[in-house]
Amino acid sequence: MYSHDETVEALSSYLKLLDRVHSGPECLQFPPQGGWPQITKSGFACLGITDETLELLRHVPQWETRCLDFMPRLSLDSYIDPRLVAAWNENSERLRGGEENVPTSRVPPRLVLLGSNQEAEEYYYKVYIDTKHGAVLMEQNAGNIWPELGIPQCKDEVKRDADVLPGPDPWGPDEMEYAYYRIQPFFAACEQKAALARVVPGLRGPQRLSVGG
Repeated sequence: MYSHDETVEALSSYLKLLDRVHSGPECLQFPPQGGWPQITKSGFACLGITDETLELLRHVPQWETRCLDFMPRLSLDSYIDPRLVAAWNENSERLRGGEENVPTSRVPPRLVLLGSNQEAEEYYYKVYIDTKHGAVLMEQNAGNIWPELGIPQCKDEVKRDADVLPGPDPWGPDEMEYAYYRIQPFFAACEQKAALARVVPGLRGPQRLSVGG
């Protein structure tokens, strides 16, 4: 159900669109052949992610710093920020040394956190790619925060798996809401929504797409 190549293509296409219409210097960086060398299984061990999750991170474009929003009011997380990479490598080494109370990720191993506005706002939403079910997972702690995409959800197709939705710990309160979308339709809808509006969601200022002349 999950396709690495299709996911890389869909996510990369949307990131390239965001970078192309950004008014400032280009922010997007592309992985070298073979993937980002700083994203390694040993260095990212403290995150506890699966091999599929690691390979996705290694082969998609990244921003070294948060210079653009991924979706409205939603910053794109960076996995090549030198400070974060250094911290993850240090924590992973401490884990291998048998230390206790080492900071680790609370995100389920199958998920890639694309972005969140949790740090800045009381009411927030997050966007993940689920490398087990081949879907995009959105979660929010209040209604009507995430953007409407106008495409059907696929929650019914994957909810038979007991692992499909996280519990209240460590994800948040019982009233958290979730939405599941197939990966390719999700990013296609994001691109279409941006083009129809002629403004890419989340960009600050009057940066406009040159679509249709």
